[in-house]
Parts: sequence; C-alpha cells; structure tokens
Amino acid sequence: MIGIGVIGAGYWGPNLMRNFAVLEDCRLRSVCDLSQERLASVERNHPGVAVTGSLQDILEDDEIQGVAIATPVHLRLRRTWATLQASSTPLGKFQPSEPATC
Repeated sequence: MIGIGVIGAGYWGPNLMRNFAVLEDCRLRSVCDLSQERLASVERNHPGVAVTGSLQDILEDDEIQGVAIATPVHLRLRRTWATLQASSTPLGKFQPSEPATC
C-alpha cells in the first residue's frame, strides 16, 4: 500500500484526493493546505485522512511514499524542491510559469 500526501486542497487537490482514495494500492494519508476552510472540507469528505497547514508534516511522515503537488503554478517550484529534498516522490508534471525557471 502506497501512502499518499496531497499538497493543496484548492482547485485540483480535491480531484486528486478523490482519485487516490479509490485506488486499491493507495491510501490517502494526509492533505496540506493553508486554508482552514479547505481542510475542514477534506475532513468531511475524507474521514480518517490527516489534515495539516504545514508542508513539513507531510514531508516528515514515514507512512507517505508519494506526494501530489496541487498548488498554484507560481508556488510549485518551492514545494517540489522541498519534496525532492525530503526524498518523497512527486507525482504529476512540473509546469513552470516562466521558461527561465526550467
């Protein structure tokens, strides 16, 4: 079973959470967002999934083997880099907002 963390519960995050939640070999373990309202929605829709406002909580969770980053484009580079440095596996495609950031 692969433990999954999702960073960002805004536009794309709920779609990713829903998809991870139904996969047989995945367990949605934790969701990180700065909005308490969004985290409350995650708690309602995904009982038992940990919620946090701290990226570090996800990166330090030994039960998480994969991380999906669903933040706005201009915030992804920093979170992707932090995830890579923590030896987690980012899922999805990195899309820089400026060619110079490649």
